[in-house]
Amino acid sequence: MSAPSRQRHPLPAVITAALIALASLQIASTHRVYSQTIDEALHVATGLEWLQRGSYTLQPENPPLSRIAIALGPHLAGLKAIDSPPEQRRLLHSTGAYRDILARARAGTLIFFIAAAAIVFFWTRQLFDVWTAGVACGLFATLPPILAHSGLATTDMAATATVCAAFFALARWLDRPTGSRAALLGLAIGLALASKFSAYLFLCSGGFLLTLVWRLAPSKMRIDPRARTSGLIGAVGVAALVVWAVYRFSIGPVLTAADRPHRFIDSLVTENSHGQRGAYQIIEASYPAPEHWHGLERLRSHSARGHRSYLLGESYPNGHPAFFPIALMVKTPLPFLALCVIGMATIARSRDWAKWAPALAAVTILAAVLPSTISIGLRHVLPIYPLLSIVAGAGAVRLWRSRRSPLWTRLLVVTLLAWQGFSTSTAHPDYLPWFNALAGKQPEKILIDSDLDWGQDLLRLEEELARREIESVSLALFTSARLDSFNFPSFRELGPGEQAGGWVAASLMRIKGWRDHAWLESHQPVARVGASILLYHLPPLEPSQEATP
Repeated sequence: MSAPSRQRHPLPAVITAALIALASLQIASTHRVYSQTIDEALHVATGLEWLQRGSYTLQPENPPLSRIAIALGPHLAGLKAIDSPPEQRRLLHSTGAYRDILARARAGTLIFFIAAAAIVFFWTRQLFDVWTAGVACGLFATLPPILAHSGLATTDMAATATVCAAFFALARWLDRPTGSRAALLGLAIGLALASKFSAYLFLCSGGFLLTLVWRLAPSKMRIDPRARTSGLIGAVGVAALVVWAVYRFSIGPVLTAADRPHRFIDSLVTENSHGQRGAYQIIEASYPAPEHWHGLERLRSHSARGHRSYLLGESYPNGHPAFFPIALMVKTPLPFLALCVIGMATIARSRDWAKWAPALAAVTILAAVLPSTISIGLRHVLPIYPLLSIVAGAGAVRLWRSRRSPLWTRLLVVTLLAWQGFSTSTAHPDYLPWFNALAGKQPEKILIDSDLDWGQDLLRLEEELARREIESVSLALFTSARLDSFNFPSFRELGPGEQAGGWVAASLMRIKGWRDHAWLESHQPVARVGASILLYHLPPLEPSQEATP
């Protein structure tokens, strides 16, 4: 087909819509499979607080946008907000309809998957053509990490959709900075900043690089600098208004006199000076959306403390620079990675800077997280996938249209696409703990945490214990739920390092991640429950091994 014909042809759009619908059904079918992951109850609780009480104080370390969507279904089902964080352990069980409430919460994330897929399609169509857009969207909709986090009541998929939308809007505005495009840019940035605080890092670093490449591009449009500046100011204003609106236009102090001393200010000015008193008054004044700034400060403090992470069998107190590159290498389908390499080579030959934008944004996201002290899951760089899907789609279509050995290149494209589709179909419904062939048969030697064990297999453990008619079990599980809320037989929870005989069920995170039950590594499990729990049948303990009361 000619280029205009390729743009107008309706078939790719129809196929893409069908793929998105099919992927959405696949995601929805996982909603009742997993028990709650570590963060889901807290996200529901904070969303309920926003919906039912009009406040946002329970846990402001994540912005509210995705949590509102997550909590809407449980809110309509009658779930009530809680008063303190410890109550979240029973929250999802409080109505007696645990699976239904959890499925309702997870359904709130599905809209962000659909939005992200649509952005991939429209951005790719603008850069290339509708056939490339269909392939890119199909690749995106068959990525196990995307399907996994689209089926959980967490913030990661919202950040994926909105960060990608912000980069798309920025590329369009740089090309032609009209007022409407500036407003859309501000809207997209505001939604991204209201979804997850990592958007600040991704958009600032990626936005700087995209702007730099645009300025160096020879074919950029000549625009009056004053018009561009006013458009940028307008976009920032719209973004700030969107963020403030998501926080219900709240006003209040970021810090109060009760928080004194303010050590950052004290490090800059003399104690008891006019400058110190003036600075204290400024930061203790009222500002829009104080919860947003509270959350940023909490995240800054968390980052300063670091977070213990696990990589290649070792535990690191402050993350590791190789964490995210390795996670991408073992958690991404190999055919997708191959198409990304081909797509990068294809884009590198283009003289159109706009075709570079998705690849540059993806590379910037990865570079920005390398020094992170919080390396606990591939989900933290999930926004890289829609960007790489555009690159991979361009690589696949470039191969298909190659004039050199067209038979073999087309056969290669079909093989790679079929390989990815097969990998995804065989992974269902366990998209969360899925690894590619590079990880081998024991992926826990590489990654654990939210890439393998996020507390998702307690419902399966219920079924396994009932199937085996086990009457008593010792539990060392990685979960944010109260264990007595599940239909387990008689059980006792094992404390760190505490040993037990008889039936023992332990999470990989407790055995290998935290290593507070590393003693189980010397025993052979009877079964693996789901992907994350090992079930043991051990001989009785010797008196010398019994825990001291």
